[in-house]
Amino acid sequence: MVFPIPTLVVQCVTAVYTPLKDTVLYLKGQRRDVKDLEVRLDELLNYRISIKSRKKQIDRELEDSATTEKSDEYKMMEQNLKNMDNMYAKFRAKYEKFTSNLPVEEPELDVVAASNITKELNDRKPRILTLNFLKLAELSRDINRLNKQYKDVLDRVKRDYMISKKNLEVVQQTLDHDNDLPGVKLYVDEVLSRLSVNGWRSVGITGPVGVGKTTVLTKLYNHVSYSKSLSSSSVGNNNNNLCLDLDTFVRMTYPQELEADEKIVDKLQKEIMVQLRINHDRTESKAVNGDRIFEFLCERKYIVFMDNVFKDINLDILGLRQGHKNGKVVIASSEKKFIGSIVDDVIEIKKLSNDDASKLFWNVCGDVSSTRKKEIADKIIECCGGLPGEIKLVAKYLKDKEDESLWNNLKRTLQSYTPNANLMGLGGFDKLYKEMYEKLEENYKKCFLYVALFPNEIYKDYLIECWVAENFIGVDKDHKLRCTRDEGRAFLTDLTDKYMLDCCSYDKRYVKMPPNIKRVFLEQKYPDEDTCLIWVSLNYEKPNTKIWETATRMSLIGCRSELPESPKCTNIYTLLLRSKPELEILPHDFFLHMQSLRVFDLHQTRITTLPTSVAFLTNLRSLNLTDCSHITMLPDEAAKLQKLEFLDICGTSIPSLPQEISSMCDLRCLRASSSSRACNQNSKVEDVHQLIIPLKVISKLKRLEELSIDACFHSQRLIDVANELAMEMAGLKYLTTLRFNFPNVKSLDTFVSNSESLKNKYTEWETHTLNSFKIFIGCQVTRHPYELDISEMCERRLRFSKKEQFSSHCNEVLKQASTFELISYDRVQSLNEFNLHSVQVCVVEGCHNLKNIVQESSIGTVLENMEKLYLFDLPSLNCIWEGPVLGQSLVRLTVLKLNSCPTITRLFDPKLASALPSLKHLAVENCAQLSQIVVVPDESNDIKEELDLSGILNKVETVELRNLPELHSICKSNSMEWSSLKAMVIVRCSKLSNLSLNETNARMLASIECEDVWWAPHELPDRVKQRLHPFCRIKNESTIHGVVQERETLSTPINDDSRPWETTRAQASSSSARPWETTRAQASSSSARPWETTRAQTTRAQASSSSARPWETTRAQASSSSTRPWETTRAQASSSSARPWETTCAQESSSSARSWEITRAQASSSSARPDGEIPICS
Repeated sequence: MVFPIPTLVVQCVTAVYTPLKDTVLYLKGQRRDVKDLEVRLDELLNYRISIKSRKKQIDRELEDSATTEKSDEYKMMEQNLKNMDNMYAKFRAKYEKFTSNLPVEEPELDVVAASNITKELNDRKPRILTLNFLKLAELSRDINRLNKQYKDVLDRVKRDYMISKKNLEVVQQTLDHDNDLPGVKLYVDEVLSRLSVNGWRSVGITGPVGVGKTTVLTKLYNHVSYSKSLSSSSVGNNNNNLCLDLDTFVRMTYPQELEADEKIVDKLQKEIMVQLRINHDRTESKAVNGDRIFEFLCERKYIVFMDNVFKDINLDILGLRQGHKNGKVVIASSEKKFIGSIVDDVIEIKKLSNDDASKLFWNVCGDVSSTRKKEIADKIIECCGGLPGEIKLVAKYLKDKEDESLWNNLKRTLQSYTPNANLMGLGGFDKLYKEMYEKLEENYKKCFLYVALFPNEIYKDYLIECWVAENFIGVDKDHKLRCTRDEGRAFLTDLTDKYMLDCCSYDKRYVKMPPNIKRVFLEQKYPDEDTCLIWVSLNYEKPNTKIWETATRMSLIGCRSELPESPKCTNIYTLLLRSKPELEILPHDFFLHMQSLRVFDLHQTRITTLPTSVAFLTNLRSLNLTDCSHITMLPDEAAKLQKLEFLDICGTSIPSLPQEISSMCDLRCLRASSSSRACNQNSKVEDVHQLIIPLKVISKLKRLEELSIDACFHSQRLIDVANELAMEMAGLKYLTTLRFNFPNVKSLDTFVSNSESLKNKYTEWETHTLNSFKIFIGCQVTRHPYELDISEMCERRLRFSKKEQFSSHCNEVLKQASTFELISYDRVQSLNEFNLHSVQVCVVEGCHNLKNIVQESSIGTVLENMEKLYLFDLPSLNCIWEGPVLGQSLVRLTVLKLNSCPTITRLFDPKLASALPSLKHLAVENCAQLSQIVVVPDESNDIKEELDLSGILNKVETVELRNLPELHSICKSNSMEWSSLKAMVIVRCSKLSNLSLNETNARMLASIECEDVWWAPHELPDRVKQRLHPFCRIKNESTIHGVVQERETLSTPINDDSRPWETTRAQASSSSARPWETTRAQASSSSARPWETTRAQTTRAQASSSSARPWETTRAQASSSSTRPWETTRAQASSSSARPWETTCAQESSSSARSWEITRAQASSSSARPDGEIPICS
C-alpha cells in the first residue's frame, strides 16, 4: 500500500537538503583539518629545523670567508623568517591553550628538541569531540598556510642565493685615538721585512689569546692589499724592502669547528679555490685540488693570510708550496708548539709592557684626576696581564664611571674569578681559556691548577716536585724521578707554548700563571676531588677558622696574618708559608691535625726551628726550608717523617743534619749547603761533626736519586772527609743528579771509579751517565761575568780549577758534560787537547798559556756541538783558530764573547767567518791590540773590491765592541750583507772608521749605541750616514767613561767569604734597555723595531753585612703601601748616567771586590728559587 507523501513534506525536505549537505561536508572538512593538525604541526617543525640547519651552515661559511658576504636575498630571508617565527609562536600558544602543553622548546631549535616535540605529537590522538573543535580546525589551516611559506623559504635557502662576492675595497684602518695595539705598525713592518726575501717565504705570528695577532694580520692585509707591495707601512722607514708587485691576495680563517684533518684540508682548499675563482669539484681528491691550486699560483705574485690556526697543517697539501717563486704566506696562531715547523720565520707578539699597557688604558678610558682611582687602575692594568684586548674592554667599562666603588669592585672581580666578568665582555676570553683547559688530560689539569697557588714566578723543578708530592704525576713508586721530571718539563713546555703559563723574562727556569688566566682558574675544582677548597691570600685577606678547617690547599704567601695555635685542618694537602719574613715561630701544636699534609713550604721565613709536632706529619713528602737563614737545627722528631721524598735545607744555618735523617727511607732528593764560615779557607773548623752531611748517613739513603752538597773543603782533614763522602755517593745505586765540589782530582776519581749509578747496573738508561750534574773540581774563585748567560744551559756542568793533571776520569765526565769551565789551568795551549765533542757551552778563564782555541795540528771535526764560547783573561791568546776549519767544526756556534785578551790582533779570516753559519751574537771588549774583526788578504785594492764576502756572518744579530783602542775596521771589504744585523754597540773604539756598512746592506739594523765624540767626526758617505742616523742612540762620553773604566779594571780576588759559583741578578732600571733582548723596548721613534727588547743590566750586589748569605736571592721590596707583598719590582739603577749597554759593578764594602764580577741582587720575593739558587736540574 503506497502512502502518498504530502507535498509539504517534500517541499521541506527539498528545502533543507542542500544546506544540510553543505553542513555535513563542512564538518567533514573541519574534522579532516583537526585530524591533520598534529601532522601539519610536525611538518612545520621539520621545515623550521631544516631552514635553521642550512642557515647555520651558510653563516659558518660566511664567518670563515673574508671575500664573501650576505646577499640581498639572504637579508630578505632573515626578515621573512623573523615574521614567520612570530606567527609560529602565536599558533603554538593557541594549540597549547586548546589542547595541552608541548615539551619546552629551546631558543636554538635543534634536532633533539624537535624530535622530542615530534614524538609527543605522534603519540597524541586528534581531539574531535571538543568544544574547541572549530577553533582547532582553523588553527590547522593557519599552520598549513604557514607551512607553504616555510617551504618556499626552504627552497631558496641555498648557497648560490644566500652568498654573494664581497667587493674587496680596502679600507685603510687608522688608530682610534691611539687606542689600537701599541707597536702594531712595528710588528707589521717586521713581518714585511721578513717577507721581503726573494723566492718563497712564510712567516708565523704567534702570541697569547688577546695579544693582538688578528689586529696585526688585519692591518698587514689592508696594507699589502692597498699598496700591492711589501713596502714598509711606516712613513719615513728607509728599509729596502723587496720590490714585488703583488697581484693575488687570499685571506681565510682556520675552521676551528672541524676536528678531522681531512675535513679541515678540504675546507681550506675550497676557500682558496673560491677566492681564486677556481672551479671546485667535490669529487676531486685533496691531492688533485692541491695540484690545481699550485699550478694556478705558479706564475703569480701572491700572499696568503691564515688566522687562528690551532693545529699543525701541511701547506704542501693545500697547494702552497716552496716551488712558487713569488709566494708569501702569513699564519697567525696561539700555538707556539708547532708554528715553527710550518713557517720559515716566527714573530712573537709580546704582551704590553707596564708603560704601554697604562698608556693604552688611559687613552681608552680617558684621564681622571683622582689619585685613588689611578692607584686602583694600576692594579686593574696588572690583572689584565698585558693583553690589549682585555685592557681595552675594562677601560671601556670604566669610561665615564665617576663612582670609585665601581672601580674597586672591578679590581676585586679581576683579582678573583666571579661571573661578573661577563658583564665587561671578558667572558669571551674566559671561554677560550677554559676550552684550552678542557683539552688537557685529567692529571695535567691538576698540575695546571696548582700553579695558581703561587702569586709570582716559581722555579720549574720545585713545581714538579710539588706535583710529585701531590701524586699528580709519577704516582708509581718505582717511577724514577728522572722520568717524572722529564714528563713535568714536557708538560710545562706545552703550557708555555699554549701561553697558559709564562716563562719568566729574566730566567727561563721560572714560570708563572698570567693574572688574567689565574682569575679564571683560581677557584676551579680539581678533577676527581669531591671536597676541594683552594684558598689563596688576596688583598691582605686573612683565613678564618672555617677556612683552616675546610681548605685542601692554602697559599699564605704575602699574608701577614698570625697562625692559629692548633688548626684543625685534617684535609689539607699543601700549605705554602713562603716569603713571610715576619714569621719567626711556629706554634708548638701547629701540626697536630695535619696528618694529610703532603707539601710544606717555609722558604724565606725567619723561623729558628720546627716544633716537635712535626712528628704528626706522617704523610709529608716535600719539606722546603730554603733560605730560612735563622733556622739552626732540625728537631729529633723530624726523623719520623718516614714518607718524606724531597728535603731542601739550602741557605739555612743548620751546621749538620742529625743522624736520624738516615731513617728517612723514602728520601729521593736531598739538597743541603754549608754556612759561609765553613766555606772560608781561613776557617779553623776541623770537627767532622760540623759538616753539613755527617759520614755514614748518605750511604743509608738507598732510594736517593738527587743529591746536592754545596760545601767547600779547604783543610786537609776536610779533604780526607770529602774523599769518604765520595765513596758513600758512589754507592748510591739510583743516583741521577749530583752537585758536589770535589776538592781535588783524587776525590773525583774515587767517585767515578766506584759509582754504582755510572756503571748502569740498576737504572734503565742506555748511557753510563748522570742525567744532571754540577761537578766542580777545586775551589778556585771565578772572575768571568758570564754566569747569567750560561745558567740556563747547565744541565751537565763541569768546572775544572785545579793545577793538577786532567785525569782520565775527568775526561770521562767531560764526555758527558754540556757546559765546561776551565779556570786558571796553565797546562793547556789549545782547547783541542780536550774532548769537547758534546760540549755546548765553554768558558775559558785565566789560562795564561792558552794561545789558540784550535791549532792547525787538529785533525777532523772539532767543537761541532759548541753553541756558546766565552774567553776571559787570556793574556797569551793570539788567534781563535789556527789552520783550516774542517768538517762541521763550529757549525752551531751562536755566541762568541772575548774579554781581556790583550795580545789578539785579529778575530776572523774569511774562511773562519764563513765556517760560522749560526753565529748570532758577537762581543769583544778590552782587547788592546785587536785591529780588525774580519781580516781580508793584504793585496791590491782592486782585488779587495772584488772579494765577495756577502755570504759570511749573515746570521749575526748583535755586535758589541767595547774598549778596543786599536780597532780601525770591522772589515775592509764592503761586500758583507749583514742580512740579520739588528743592533750594534760601539764604545771607546776611537780609531774605528770602517763599519762595513753601506746604503743597501744591513736592512734589519735598528739600533747603534755609540758615543757622540766618535759619531760626530766619523767619516762616512753622506747617504750612508743619513741612513744610519735614525738608528743611532748617541751618548755623551762622560756618562759612560766611568763604567767602561770599571770594565777594564782587573782587581784582586773577591772576598773569601763569597761563594765562587753563586751568582745573582741585579735588577735594572728601564733606562738600561738593550734593543735586541727578550723584553719589549719602548718604541721611541719610527725607526724602532718590534724585536727591540730590554735586558736587565747586571750590577754587583752590595754586601749589606758580614752575615749575608751569597746564595740567598730576594727581590726589592715595594716602596708603596699599596703594593701587594708578593709583587716584584726591579731594582732601580743607582745613577741616571748608567749606560744601557754597560754591565756595571756596584762598589763593594770590601777593597778586595772584583769590579767585573756579577752577583745577584738581594731581594725578598717568593719567586726566588726554592733551592737557594742552587739548581740541581736546570
